[in-house]
Amino acid sequence: MIAGFGLAENSSVVLVASMLISPLMGPIIGFTFGIVIKNRELCKLSVRTELIGLSICLGYGFLFGLITGAIDNTSARYGADGVWPTYEMQARGMLRSLWVGIFIALPSGAGVALAILGGNTGSLVGVAISASLLPPLVNAVIG
Repeated sequence: MIAGFGLAENSSVVLVASMLISPLMGPIIGFTFGIVIKNRELCKLSVRTELIGLSICLGYGFLFGLITGAIDNTSARYGADGVWPTYEMQARGMLRSLWVGIFIALPSGAGVALAILGGNTGSLVGVAISASLLPPLVNAVIG
């Protein structure tokens, strides 16, 4: 819900807040651990949990898009300054953003590994922000 409002209000601060509380990173870490320790049950559980989380985010984004689309008319246009899609939505819908996201996610994964091995879990917050799937996922179905 927070990501939807952040996208609609064109607020990068609200989007960062949604990334901080995103539940989508835990299953990814669980899957990685499952592979490392060769635990198939952990891998299966992590994939299932991630798919459920992704489905919930897609469903909410779709509902948010329906609601904001229903109130969208010429006299009461929803969105920051009446511009729809907002800049934050446009930026997450470009092919270039996908490639940039991939190149950010690779070193972020290394950051998670180093943080956990070194016992420095405080840096996981930065990794969660940089590799967050939540805003692009919600953005994908708002339109």
